[in-house]
Amino acid sequence: MTTSTDDRQRIEEWLTSSESNRRPLLVLGPARCGKSDLLKAAAEGIDGALLLDCAGLTADEVARRIVTETGGNPTPSGRRWPRHVLHTEVRGDHILLLTNVQWAGVSATSSEPSRIGRDLMRQLLWAPRASLHMAVEWDPDLLGAPPSVSTTLTLAETEGSAATAGSLLDRSLAARALHALSCSELPITPLPVWQLLVAAVDSSGVLPDESDLHRIMRDFSEVLGFQDGSSGEPGVSFRHPSLGQRQRRSHPAGQEQQARIMEMLTEYAGASGPGRAWHGLGEVGRYAAKALPVHAALAGSLERTLAQGAVLANMEASSLWDALRIAFPDGVPPRSVAADIRALEWQGVQPADQGEWVSWLHHVALSSGRTEVARQLLESGVTMPWRTMWSRWRPSGIFGGHEGEVGRVDEIGLRSGPNAGLCVLTARDITTGKAALPEFSYVLREWAVTTGNPAGEEIVIDESLDEADWVFDERAPDDVSAVFATHSPSGWRVEDAAVPPPPRVPAAVRQGVLVDGMWVLAGDGGLFAVSVPPSELDARPMSWLPEPLVTAHVELTVPRLPADARSAARGDASSRFWFEQSFGMGACHPLSAGDIPHGLENERARRFLIDIGLPVVEDFLHLRTHSLQGSGLRAIPWPPNAKVSTPGTAGPFFDIGVWMHSRLLLDGGTGQILRDTTRGSDALLASSSLPQFFTMVRLFNDHRKAMYPSRADRQDWHRILREWCREIDPAALEGEVWDIVLGSYDFEDSTWDLVSSDGRFP
Repeated sequence: MTTSTDDRQRIEEWLTSSESNRRPLLVLGPARCGKSDLLKAAAEGIDGALLLDCAGLTADEVARRIVTETGGNPTPSGRRWPRHVLHTEVRGDHILLLTNVQWAGVSATSSEPSRIGRDLMRQLLWAPRASLHMAVEWDPDLLGAPPSVSTTLTLAETEGSAATAGSLLDRSLAARALHALSCSELPITPLPVWQLLVAAVDSSGVLPDESDLHRIMRDFSEVLGFQDGSSGEPGVSFRHPSLGQRQRRSHPAGQEQQARIMEMLTEYAGASGPGRAWHGLGEVGRYAAKALPVHAALAGSLERTLAQGAVLANMEASSLWDALRIAFPDGVPPRSVAADIRALEWQGVQPADQGEWVSWLHHVALSSGRTEVARQLLESGVTMPWRTMWSRWRPSGIFGGHEGEVGRVDEIGLRSGPNAGLCVLTARDITTGKAALPEFSYVLREWAVTTGNPAGEEIVIDESLDEADWVFDERAPDDVSAVFATHSPSGWRVEDAAVPPPPRVPAAVRQGVLVDGMWVLAGDGGLFAVSVPPSELDARPMSWLPEPLVTAHVELTVPRLPADARSAARGDASSRFWFEQSFGMGACHPLSAGDIPHGLENERARRFLIDIGLPVVEDFLHLRTHSLQGSGLRAIPWPPNAKVSTPGTAGPFFDIGVWMHSRLLLDGGTGQILRDTTRGSDALLASSSLPQFFTMVRLFNDHRKAMYPSRADRQDWHRILREWCREIDPAALEGEVWDIVLGSYDFEDSTWDLVSSDGRFP
């Protein structure tokens, strides 16, 4: 197809404009009007332009190719896992031309077009080390309206671009067959699958004859074609994917039809008996493995389907992630099977085959306590390269502390105990004041190798873990055969080169020891043991990144603010115990009504001090509150040279403590909490009331101390915590203090260096 000289001129004008590196060019127009041809022609005339056909690719595959072809390394080596690879590895001045973005992904209902056209494009355009000029083929029907920060070029309709599939409004077999083909999630559909889809959408359940389908293909040869699929199997397809999409839009399949498709696929897979992997059941079985998650999501029954371990085991990971985005557009609920699947992607798990995927599904099922699902996964017929024998790995999707958790493991060893037999020794560094005057200490704990059960209580050792003799000289008893391994971005490093490495794992798993025929693995989320059959694992597997290159397909939904926190934010008298669970028993010091000064007129503040008491807090982001017992509230004058920036603030002001080197003041008239920043900027709103302020402090303290199983889990809950605090006190979130406290800074201990000694922020 020839391209217009005017259109090529428009591309050249965009490319030479001053905003082209931050304002992408989107090429629009009806299907088959020449969008791809225009970008291909432009690439031929631009030296060094990178042309990338996105058809059939995932967003991460596109991102990986862009990183590689612009000179970066998508999997940098070293001791630390890279963060934000797209920001660090995409460098220099480049011109990127992306065609067929609307046909990205494998399934017809794929979210990959949106992930490329929106998520990936946004990340690339703001890569700090690069100046990228991007032109993208854009289909509003699949990608939505173009972003406001873009330049558009719309091509005119050409002869043949409006071809249709004929008049299909009757109930003839041809009409049903073409409608059924448009319901297929694959670009090329094997004939047996087409037969099943026709029977499903017709509700009769009767498979049409193959001869009838061949006749329909001949009658509609201008629309349909016969070709080999990606696996080499012949199949039928629309001659252009836009014809299938047009058929979908004009005759959409409802939930009832999608449910029948799902039911017929599962019945077919189950007809061969239990314990048969779907990939070994021919064309229909392979289609079910790839497409059933999406059909279940469109039918509104994905959540129920995921609870069936035998079905879950046969679903491909990439299709499951697409299905999650369809079924949970507002986010997956925490502590669900869907959340576990989403967490695996968010931690960077990209399985090489179905067996490796089921090994991880089984692991998270055991870790989450879903023993029945775990049993069904084992009996699914899918061959697993390794199996979790026991797990004390913290489940994802839990806020704050978790009863019975192992916590982060920094070092492991082995020790023979008199009662529990051979035990795994775990240590967690709890040194504080690392940036100034460190107080060295670590927590030591023992766990039975065979079961993972605790053997004795934890012990706190007041010395540096880096200097502990057992870490280097006495890591295992002399009579125990053990091999230790450490995990880094370059993979596993095993002390004995003759021993095959442990399974491929996410970045949160840091160490391992081979003992009694099992690998005991440990890291941020605790520890677990896996059994690996001989010769099942790749000797040098490619390491995973700590997170997807682009982003996870779907977020974790923001759950309701916990009831205890909701009550505390209201100042309910019953909340005293909830505050003391975090700040320490007896930390709240109630005052009698007679102890409340007359200047404190705000009733909400008065009730909080009488019913709950001011929590005495120490060493929390430099927050230190006063004990009011004995001394009571002390009124202080507002300094005459300080501007009060909070509307309605009139005083009197009462000194209740110090936060980040500035006095923390309670306004007796409004109940607001203010920072006296007379040595810095104007007064800053910290919260609109005592109960709201201390509820936010406690929630953040719980989050800061939580031993999440991965960096991804911590990021999830950091975002959720911010939304909870916005619900508790939206005004506080507008101020600088809480905006910085709830920012992206990682808190490792009691030291916080984002505020100077004069109370100023950087």
